[in-house]
Amino acid sequence: MALGASYRAYSLWKPENQYRKAVELAGTAKKLDGTKIIQLSTLANDLGLTEDQAADIEREVMGETKKVLVFKTRLLQVLRTFQSQNNRLYVSPNIPWNKFADARVKCNVPQSEEILGLIDCNSIGSATILFGTEGIYYFGLVFRDPGGIISNYQAVKIPYSELFLFPVRIDNKQVAAGNGKKIYLGESGVSREKLRDMLNAIKGFSD
Repeated sequence: MALGASYRAYSLWKPENQYRKAVELAGTAKKLDGTKIIQLSTLANDLGLTEDQAADIEREVMGETKKVLVFKTRLLQVLRTFQSQNNRLYVSPNIPWNKFADARVKCNVPQSEEILGLIDCNSIGSATILFGTEGIYYFGLVFRDPGGIISNYQAVKIPYSELFLFPVRIDNKQVAAGNGKKIYLGESGVSREKLRDMLNAIKGFSD
């Protein structure tokens, strides 16, 4: 049954309560599909709710907004697709705890961030790469240009909003992504081409 038909019995309620009920009905399946996303967005618009008002209700009912839930689903699909091509890529919920805990601290990941994937490069200087819901985090050697002079080990974040704006390319033993940021893979055995392709697949979410 369409969400619009389901909530008509509550049409005398305040718009916020009508939308809350619709979100509750949509969330009973534990997963929002494309049809439900469109229905909820249309309903929020018809009820005159702002984007912030709708997001607040979604967080209250589901713990996250529909936008975040859809992004997580798509990101997990990409990570699982590339996992078969990279035995150093671990995908939630099957990330080894010892690797996860150490990488989270080194990469300076906020406590509020949920990590969905980890690439363990496991060689001197190579980055440990984490894929969260807000961005990509890595810890490894950072080089100064020009000349490729080693600067130091650093924790770096590439927000997805930044990833979407800049081309992803291979630069020697590094993969350039975001605004002037480069992920050093060194002799880790992790394919630069596969990492580039995976980042470009994630960039496709902005289309």
